[in-house]
Amino acid sequence: EFLSFVEGEGQIKSRNENLEDVRLQYHDAQAHKNSLEKEQERVLALMDKAENLDQLLILENRLTEIRYQLENYGSQILEYDNRINFATLNLTLTEKSKPEAREQKEEGFKDRLKTGFKENLYGIKWFFEALLLLILVYSPQIIGIAAIALLLIFLHKREQKAREKKAKAMEQESLKEQDKNIK
Repeated sequence: EFLSFVEGEGQIKSRNENLEDVRLQYHDAQAHKNSLEKEQERVLALMDKAENLDQLLILENRLTEIRYQLENYGSQILEYDNRINFATLNLTLTEKSKPEAREQKEEGFKDRLKTGFKENLYGIKWFFEALLLLILVYSPQIIGIAAIALLLIFLHKREQKAREKKAKAMEQESLKEQDKNIK
C-alpha cells in the first residue's frame, strides 16, 4: 500500500526488499523458553525437598544453566520482536519530470541563464527556510547552551580579575619589602 502510494508520487529508481520469515525461529524460541520455565519450577520444587548438600548443589547448578538459557531465549524473542516492529524500507526517489519540461525545445543561453538564476534563488530560499526552522526547533537547546557559555565566560573573567588583583597585591607587597630592605 505504501509502495503503491510512493510509486504514484515519484519514480522509484531503486528498490531493495529483503524479507526473512522468522516465524519458525520465533515459535521455536518461545517453546524452548516455556519448557525451560516449567523445568525451572520443577527444579525449585526439588530444591525445597533436597535432603543433602550434594543434591542442593547439583540442583543449584542446573538452575543456573536454566536461567542462563532463559535469558538467551528471552533475548532472541526480543530481537525477533524488534525486527518485526522496526522494519526498514530503503528507497531512492526522483521527482517526476514536469510535462512542460519534456515539451520544451532546446533553450538558448538567455533561457538557461534565467532558469539557472531562478533555481539558485529557490535554493537560497530553501536554505534560509531550513535554517530558520532549525533555529526555531532547537531554540531551547541553543538558549541553554548560550546561557551556560555566558556564565562560564563571566566566571572566567571574574577569576582572571581576582588573579590580577592578587598578583598586583603581591607585587606591591614585594615592593614594600624591597623598600624596607633598602632602608
